Amino acid sequence: METGKSAYSFSNAITDLQSAGIRAKDEAFGFSVALQDLDTNYRLECGYEHDGNISLSVASGKSVVRWFFRQTVREMVEFLFMANELMKSEQVDNWAVVLDKVENQ
Repeated sequence: METGKSAYSFSNAITDLQSAGIRAKDEAFGFSVALQDLDTNYRLECGYEHDGNISLSVASGKSVVRWFFRQTVREMVEFLFMANELMKSEQVDNWAVVLDKVENQ
């Protein structure tokens, strides 16, 4: 868990994600993000786990929920930034594929 005056909070994350064009929304548990590709709507939910790590669940209603984990909120935001850039640069049309690709880099 990030602590101290310079801790990067969920509020910081939401602001940064929105600045990058990612529709992040404040939630009691952290933040959520709505993503859409050609034929699928995704809901991402990000928050703290019981051990202090950050989790991101990705649900589409079409397949199993995918989970991604990072040590800090900032690392999770960087993960989403990389996925967003990859989606744009490679013109991939499937968020699930892009998130898995970034996870496996």
